Amino acid sequence: HPVVIRVMERLIEAWPRALHFEELMEHVGGNHRTAQCEILLATFAAGLVQLHMWRPVFSTVPGERPVASPLARLQAESGSALTTLRHTSVEAKGRLERKLITLLDGTRDLAALRLELGDEASQGQVEDNLLKTARLGLLL
Repeated sequence: HPVVIRVMERLIEAWPRALHFEELMEHVGGNHRTAQCEILLATFAAGLVQLHMWRPVFSTVPGERPVASPLARLQAESGSALTTLRHTSVEAKGRLERKLITLLDGTRDLAALRLELGDEASQGQVEDNLLKTARLGLLL
């Protein structure tokens, strides 16, 4: 169904950000409000989407001096379970991932992060893990 395809494409494109209903409607266009509501309710019931009364605030791209949430930094010091700014939990199983998150306090740029992690991470690993951290909703 073309409306389902347009709704799902827009949600996938925006993930992990939350979209306001009207923003989604603009993308779908036309007189599909009822169909869109039915699609959202069906995908919610199937566990494919989450519905929010608010728009979670987090960054989906690392800035010049990335900042992870204080809670995630604290949790990364003592274990692998991290609470995201989307109010979900993720596992940071590797030592490198956890150490990187503890360093994301806004005082270091990419070069400083690479220097701090030293031989623990290849050049690409730092960038890849920063992008992953942002997509998981851990960055402010």
